Amino acid sequence: TLKHAGPHARAHVRLRTTGGHVDLEIVDDGTGRPASPTSSGGQGLIGITERAAAYGGTVDAGPTPDNGWRVHARLPHSDSAPRS
Repeated sequence: TLKHAGPHARAHVRLRTTGGHVDLEIVDDGTGRPASPTSSGGQGLIGITERAAAYGGTVDAGPTPDNGWRVHARLPHSDSAPRS
């Protein structure tokens, strides 16, 4: 996140579980260059979206009204999943 937000930006990370899902939201306040949605090779927003989809999840990303950037991922979660 900070790679794209600029050298003096701040990022806030929120992780919560709600109704069978894990929600991850990352918001920065930077004015740096935006992430390129056309990158490939498993990196960047396309890679994040592909990895989330592989587990039945979704990703929403885009600029915020105050020149920052927001990424929100939602992944299915089950309390009965095996733990290691």
